[in-house]
Amino acid sequence: MSLAKLRAEQGRVVHGAWVNGSIHGLGEDVRLLVRGRWNPEFRAMQAKLQAAVPSNKKVRTEFGLEVSPAESDRIISECLIETVLLDWENLRETDDGEPIPYSKEKARELLTDPMLVPFRDAVLVSSMQVAKEGKDAFEADEKN
Repeated sequence: MSLAKLRAEQGRVVHGAWVNGSIHGLGEDVRLLVRGRWNPEFRAMQAKLQAAVPSNKKVRTEFGLEVSPAESDRIISECLIETVLLDWENLRETDDGEPIPYSKEKARELLTDPMLVPFRDAVLVSSMQVAKEGKDAFEADEKN
């Protein structure tokens, strides 16, 4: 792997890139503009929010006290809203409805709706795929 490839992948993680529908299971026409899950702001926010969890919302494991699964989900959702999801295209309430415009408020509504966990998961999967798609595109461009 070349350093140029590594820089291209990291650029997508830090600055964001569009991920197409076939990756996240929301349909071919839906695209998400996401930063990589491991961007510096995500990691910092996740650490800060985890440290702020009171001990009564932690569970004892073989490794000591850890954030409960419910708190972990809440923290990941907040990190996705604030540091990962930047925009979307062609997301609709119904198949024949108008596209929903992106806003952070709408993203918060959708990513915290317990009935829309598949959407939250799609954003999470996209955030993990953003660097890989960049690597694939870079390799395709390099061949041309």
